Amino acid sequence: MIRPGPAFGAFETLELDDGRVRIVVCPALGARVISLVDEWTGREWLVQGEPPEAAADGTAPTWCAADAVYSGAVAFGWDECLPTVAPCRDPVDPTAPALRDHGDQWGRPAEVTPDGVALGATWASPGRPYVFTRRLRLDGPRVIAEYELENRGAVDLPVLWSMHPLLALEPGARVEVEGLVSVRVAHAVGLPLAPVPGRADWPETPGTDGRAVALDVVRGPSAGTALKAFGGWELYGGWEGAGGEGLPGVAAAAQPDGSRLELTWYAPIAPNLGLWLDDGGWPPPPEAPCVQHALEPTTSPDDDLASAIAANRALVLVPAERVAWSATFRVRAPGESRGG
Repeated sequence: MIRPGPAFGAFETLELDDGRVRIVVCPALGARVISLVDEWTGREWLVQGEPPEAAADGTAPTWCAADAVYSGAVAFGWDECLPTVAPCRDPVDPTAPALRDHGDQWGRPAEVTPDGVALGATWASPGRPYVFTRRLRLDGPRVIAEYELENRGAVDLPVLWSMHPLLALEPGARVEVEGLVSVRVAHAVGLPLAPVPGRADWPETPGTDGRAVALDVVRGPSAGTALKAFGGWELYGGWEGAGGEGLPGVAAAAQPDGSRLELTWYAPIAPNLGLWLDDGGWPPPPEAPCVQHALEPTTSPDDDLASAIAANRALVLVPAERVAWSATFRVRAPGESRGG
């Protein structure tokens, strides 16, 4: 069932509910999913936050700006990052403005269209000739996201896409990734990682003192740690002796009470997984530290498009090409059978 959802500050929302899962989408804020609830348990799986100030035209000026920063205050819910995650120079046109922090979509109005069983969102980039769509539908305990990206330009279009759901996990929760044995470390705070710079074993890795450091366990706000890492980088032969074939597209977050949020995705388009594990280590002062964790299927084990292109890891669409893929969340209550 699709119906108007609860107001998010001055912004309208749409709610999709099938009796087992309820999601809430805010069209004016980039079709951000601001809530994903397992109705059997009442558990909210997404980090919650405060709405921005609204202008008379119904937009959020501070979020819409080309130079908007994805700070701790705006880091909640589930967005889509395209054509980059971290800001960078435009690698296609050096004379153009830099690519926006966390991509074109977040915080900007999206066209959201209910079709009876699903919520479709459409984004057109203000500076690049693509059209990006996401269709959300429910199937019992599953939230299915179906994506399509079309290059409407006259030249090849390189992009980096990353799903960006920030999860509300409790201390003691664990992150599980099928097939993952090591990660490429892009950013680390407060973790004594050793000995190979830029690389760590998973789920435990040697620390500088010789003791193992668990990377898959949620520590809580007092830990003061943060880690951004990528799984599936072995696909590119980035480390001697690493011979992986990418990830199979299966991961999960397991809460201490047995609740689970399971994620599957189409790995041929997104062979990598970004892992954002923030237990009070980000953002830096003077902002208040956050506690948030994310499983982020992505097209490249890079945070920005310029790096992905330089390493020959960008997803490239030729003119008129369309690509489609999907990702599915499955909620599971404590004690619920792992079958199906």
